[in-house]
Amino acid sequence: MVVFLLALTLATVQADATIVASPASTSLTKVTGVAVTDITTTTAEITWKKQATALQYQVRVRAGDDTVVKKKKTERRRLTVSELEPNTTYTVQVRAMRKAKTGAWSKAIAFTTVAEETTLYDEYKAVAGTSTGQWQNLTYGTSGDATTVVEIDPDGRAAFTLDLGGLVFELIDPDPKTYESTYDETGVVFTAEDDDLFGDVTITIVANGNDTAQITFTGLDVPVAGISSIAAEGTLYDDAVDLDYTITFTDSLTAAGVMNLTKL
Repeated sequence: MVVFLLALTLATVQADATIVASPASTSLTKVTGVAVTDITTTTAEITWKKQATALQYQVRVRAGDDTVVKKKKTERRRLTVSELEPNTTYTVQVRAMRKAKTGAWSKAIAFTTVAEETTLYDEYKAVAGTSTGQWQNLTYGTSGDATTVVEIDPDGRAAFTLDLGGLVFELIDPDPKTYESTYDETGVVFTAEDDDLFGDVTITIVANGNDTAQITFTGLDVPVAGISSIAAEGTLYDDAVDLDYTITFTDSLTAAGVMNLTKL
């Protein structure tokens, strides 16, 4: 009887010890080994080391201003986060979870998504379109309507149309002029010889990579008595065209003007 009571008492003490020790065995320590791989323009894969007592994990992704942009739970030790912004730096943290219990957040790991590749077509397409407005001869106070059309095709072809209204080189409202060419890394170059309005024409458009492009226009041996050449330069924007031009006469005098257009 004494032996039985001693055995029962020992078993009770061991059971109580197990109950007391139980909370410690399920404590949640900080997750380690957080890594970010397979980063694209909008996604990234997060992995981390196993936390022995965790039933779930929670992943938190923050933007540069500490705004939480993603917060997800998973039972696995990896998670792919999506719908991120290209060329953007984020930080990620992971914590262990067990029912209502949560562990401390892991060390924050920074990563940067891949920048979107911009093709030549994208660069030139930004300044393509139809723009209308006016040209003004600042020297003589004359003016007229003006329209430009920049066409860019994905296959590398380009076209530039210039339509000037009013009195242009002794012609009233001359017909529009369209020039065609191709584009590459160096830009677009349109040329024409013996043009009946501008003479020997060279038009160059070079993309700046920021939704703008530089444009230069040269007309030599202009077929109008008293005019030697015309030169213009300016910027094609995604919403406008601004050009300054100079007319040089055969007696070396010049006249200055501007062309300001807004994209339709």
